Amino acid sequence: MPKENTKGKKEIHKDNLETLAFYRNFALIGTVIQVVHLCLFYFLSSSFSTWNYVFLLFSLAVHGAAYKGLEKLAQPFLGPNGELLECGTDLSKSYFSEYAIDVIILTTGLQGLSALSNYFWLLWAAAPAYVVYKVWVTFLWPWFTSGPSGEEESGSGGKKEGKKPRHKYRQAR
Repeated sequence: MPKENTKGKKEIHKDNLETLAFYRNFALIGTVIQVVHLCLFYFLSSSFSTWNYVFLLFSLAVHGAAYKGLEKLAQPFLGPNGELLECGTDLSKSYFSEYAIDVIILTTGLQGLSALSNYFWLLWAAAPAYVVYKVWVTFLWPWFTSGPSGEEESGSGGKKEGKKPRHKYRQAR
């Protein structure tokens, strides 16, 4: 059986730094688009509302939380001489990092779409709906539909259980 190709610590660390830089820049671009749109169209007109501030602060909080989670996962452990002891979690293989990246992409997309209408922020309700769906499918539904546990089935081995059937084999002549 061929050996699976694995990455070294330095390569994982380098990939993590590249991933963090890419999604940091991605989130910053979305925020800049939103701020420029707010400055050009809402500050100069009379249609500016406090909801625009709320959406901006919300997007900043979501970007910050998702990015800090990614940063914490990818945090390397360095030795006293500065050598790399542990590279942190590989962001390309972690489930949490995939969800955090999805949140960054969703929020950045909604920041861009909010230039057309603030009602696009209602699409952010898809994220909690997806979380509820994943919790239901992954944890709750299997728990509700699973049969009784093995301990309850074993019982005392009374008369109902009986002997297991034995296979009979003929001896070859």
